[in-house]
Amino acid sequence: MNSTQGMWYDRRMVETVPKNFEEFKAVSADLSVKGIAGMTYPGMYADYNVWALIMPAVAAYGEDFFKDVAMGKPEAFQDERFKAVMQRYKEYCDAGYLLKGSTSADHTTSQLNWLNGKAGFITNGLWLEAEMSDYIPEGFEMAFCASPLLEKDQKPTLVVHANNLAVSSQTKNLDNALAFLRFIYRDDVQLEYMSKYSYLSALTSLDYEDAELTDVARDTLDYFNSGEVNIVNCNVSWSSLLNNTFKQVINDVSSGVMTVEEACNLLTADAKR
Repeated sequence: MNSTQGMWYDRRMVETVPKNFEEFKAVSADLSVKGIAGMTYPGMYADYNVWALIMPAVAAYGEDFFKDVAMGKPEAFQDERFKAVMQRYKEYCDAGYLLKGSTSADHTTSQLNWLNGKAGFITNGLWLEAEMSDYIPEGFEMAFCASPLLEKDQKPTLVVHANNLAVSSQTKNLDNALAFLRFIYRDDVQLEYMSKYSYLSALTSLDYEDAELTDVARDTLDYFNSGEVNIVNCNVSWSSLLNNTFKQVINDVSSGVMTVEEACNLLTADAKR
């Protein structure tokens, strides 16, 4: 299956969906006047912000630059484009739009805070509706959009990840393993996964119109396929060390204890290891 991450919001609360950073600040400022934080995220899993906010904004500068960052090339973290994305994120946090306590929240706490109207936006994946289905308040109108940490002339971008499977040629049960792969990639099984968890099928030949989707999931997939957003595939990954460093950077920048320059230098240093 394929998946992506971005920003979720309640249509009743957010009437104008932000497509760039200036609009994101304006919407968050309006929410702040009402006593509502602009956004929240699970600081215990800060990579939600990496892949829902930062990396899609990086990808908006082009697929080649995105791959340089995604592959953990040290020089990419010193690039002015990467620093610009991080500066926008820091500016947003420094303005006080982030829900207090976000940096220490787990994913369930952050999601409940969002569902209870404490924040306008939350970074999360396509699975959010299914995961929180028992807790969604009546009348809540979930909707999904791409990262708004963009310059005015940039097009919203989503980064798509594939969950890949492989079978070892040396396995003792090769026939059974291959049969299992053929099973999970059957059209009916893929449609069931889409219906239950709102994931994107890896089968380009499959029509999601045939899936039994909720209105939220169908609207999200319509948005994904609408042409309103660029789609960038991520088929590379960085080291676990760099991933942990990025999570630390997100929380430290969010808390105001790290500058963008310090963040980029730390990422560069760990990328060289």
